[in-house]
Amino acid sequence: MITAARRYLAECYGGDIEALADLADDFDAQSPEENATFLLRQWTGIAETLGCARELADAVAALRGTRLGLTGIHAAALAAFDRWSIAPRRPLSPAIPAVARTARARVRHDVLVALGEQRRARLWSIDEPATNLPTQACFERGPATTISGRAFLVEATENFFHGNRQNSKTPTSSNWEAPVILSLGTFPWVHGDKLHRTPPGLDWDAAPPWNPAAIAMRLSTSLWQPLGNLQQDATQVVQTYRHYTRATALALDHLPTWPKGQSGQLVRKNQLLHIDHGSLDLAGANSPLGYLSATAHNFITRRFAAFFAVRRAYARVASKLPIELRRAIARNPDPCLNRLTNDPLARGVAAIGA
Repeated sequence: MITAARRYLAECYGGDIEALADLADDFDAQSPEENATFLLRQWTGIAETLGCARELADAVAALRGTRLGLTGIHAAALAAFDRWSIAPRRPLSPAIPAVARTARARVRHDVLVALGEQRRARLWSIDEPATNLPTQACFERGPATTISGRAFLVEATENFFHGNRQNSKTPTSSNWEAPVILSLGTFPWVHGDKLHRTPPGLDWDAAPPWNPAAIAMRLSTSLWQPLGNLQQDATQVVQTYRHYTRATALALDHLPTWPKGQSGQLVRKNQLLHIDHGSLDLAGANSPLGYLSATAHNFITRRFAAFFAVRRAYARVASKLPIELRRAIARNPDPCLNRLTNDPLARGVAAIGA
């Protein structure tokens, strides 16, 4: 484990981003063992929060008996989540016919696949006109009249993830000008006005072979894989994180800081929330922007932290990376990444357009 390192992130993004990355700890990007340990730690936090810890534990147990050990943890964890997420976790509303659910699942799946192909540099926060997306991000409702036909909720007002994005027109079932706004980096908490304990992304119905929740998780976790991370313009993630901290301050600033506070009281502990002798799942805080679940806040903060921990680890060894990753650095529009790495070969790759 890295114990002392130049403060890569503070030099360009700022000290708050460096401190955020420290939440996820540091690791040696050139060590397969440290990479696997880091990934296992991230997946364990996800599984425990979402409720698929048993499925992850089974996948890890199977890996430990193989020759490669935990180096295959990411693929195994994704497969475990795929299997777990396809099963319904709540009764299905009879108001939505099966044909409409299937059509919606297919459009959600197709939209997410398209975003993953087209938006590699700005995948953390999606803000895309529906007209740019497959079927304008809408589906055939069939005989259902209680649903809008939009594949994703309209979320244009100011919230924990972004400022006001409302147009002068009010979106209706036939007005597709409103953008599709999704926080894929913090999936399954994808909407900034729905940060309750139950994440909205897990309510995306599967209709085999279409499983939009599984696709979204693949996109989200790709941002702490080396290629996906180095393709992402981190300036977008920095801006989103700082908006999130300003917005959540409205809900959290009145809370005591640890170790102050009484038993069973929600307190702030560094960037996270903590409660002694109580359940975070039952705790939260209200604000003008809505309710903020303590569990959702910690999960979201750790997703930001993981992204920047990976960015720091790979920026540190940029000149030693495989050519595919150095090419990703060269093509990344993020000026901080190129400034931090200062890789002559990456500059040459950018110059020749290789």
